[in-house]
Amino acid sequence: MFTQLLQEYGPLLLSVIISFFIGFLLVRLLVGPTLRDYKKRLKAGEQALKELERQKQEAQDAAEKCRAEATELQNRLQSKEQLIAVWQKEARDCEDKLHQAEEQTRKLKEQCDQMESRLFEALKQLEEREQRSRELSAKNEALEKENQRLAEQLSTGQIALEQIAQMQSTLNASIQRLGELENKLSTSSAATAVVETESYVPKASPPEEPEEGDAQKFESILDTSAKELLPEDQVERAKAAVKTSIGKQIPKAAKGAQDDLTQIRGIGPFIEAQLNELGICTYQQIAAMDEAFIEALTEAIRYIPGRIQKDRWVEQAARLASAKPAKKESKPKAKAPAKKKKTAASAAKKTAANSKRDDLKIVEGIGPKIEEVLNKAGIKTWAQLARQTPKRLREILASAGKRFIMHQPDTWPEQASLAAQGKWKELKELQDKI
Repeated sequence: MFTQLLQEYGPLLLSVIISFFIGFLLVRLLVGPTLRDYKKRLKAGEQALKELERQKQEAQDAAEKCRAEATELQNRLQSKEQLIAVWQKEARDCEDKLHQAEEQTRKLKEQCDQMESRLFEALKQLEEREQRSRELSAKNEALEKENQRLAEQLSTGQIALEQIAQMQSTLNASIQRLGELENKLSTSSAATAVVETESYVPKASPPEEPEEGDAQKFESILDTSAKELLPEDQVERAKAAVKTSIGKQIPKAAKGAQDDLTQIRGIGPFIEAQLNELGICTYQQIAAMDEAFIEALTEAIRYIPGRIQKDRWVEQAARLASAKPAKKESKPKAKAPAKKKKTAASAAKKTAANSKRDDLKIVEGIGPKIEEVLNKAGIKTWAQLARQTPKRLREILASAGKRFIMHQPDTWPEQASLAAQGKWKELKELQDKI
């Protein structure tokens, strides 16, 4: 059967097989390059897919890293926001403080304006006080001249005796009138007595002429009155201190040496006698006195405290002592030893050598308080004061207090220079011009 079929359908089957092979070959020839191309494309696609997967993985890694960085940045942002909130709060606090500072500045400015106005008023008052001070200085100078004139007259006892006689006569008239009033009071009412007393003014009888020996009586009266001011034991201690200091703080007077101490303004015959009794007989001794010695001497002679400094005994004695050798040079026979020819300048130098301090009150315009201020500033001698400038002296006075600002130290260095050189005559002429 198979054979029969093969015989019947053999050629057809062979043609089919041949056609199949021919078709296969044609397909192989025609489709083979396309398939190879497809394979190449498939292989390239697979490689691209692998590359895409790799890039995808890298992208995922990068995304993961970005998410981590984003998280970190978010955390940082939150911390920054917290810091910004803190800074904003601090900024608000600073603004509040700034407003408060501006308010305080405004108040301080108002206070400063008030202080400036007060300072202007104070300066104006200071100028007025300086003007009054200059006027008072001129009046004081006139009063000092008048005081000098009265002191010279007082040394003779005339004015004092006339005043005592006048006071005595007035007292006698008052006593007599009081006696009459007492008699009237015993017979009249109190109101009438009061009216009579108020309407009465006692009249002084004319002073009597001073008799011979009244000056000695007046000095004894002054001595008796002075004894009531200080205890006797205190006066004795002061006298002992003065006598002990002679030869230590001030030189001893040479034997027989005696100057006319009444030439010093403020020293009369009565004071001269007391000084001589204590051992003070020459200008040189008075020129060498310091503050401690003057205080003891004031108590010893029962003198007014501060009067010796005010009358400038030391300066006057220094000028008289410096003028004394010039007079002796005109007498060739009366040559004194070298020790007796010491001028006030040498005495002042000796005092400065012992105490390392000069009497700065010799300079016109310097009193005890200003001298103390200058000493605290390290200015203790005339030479040191002469080296200062007026500007520096004003600074020292200003630092000591407002009450010292009104003083004018423009001429102090020049005066101190003359005093340090012992030019007392030139110093006196300069002070007379001031």
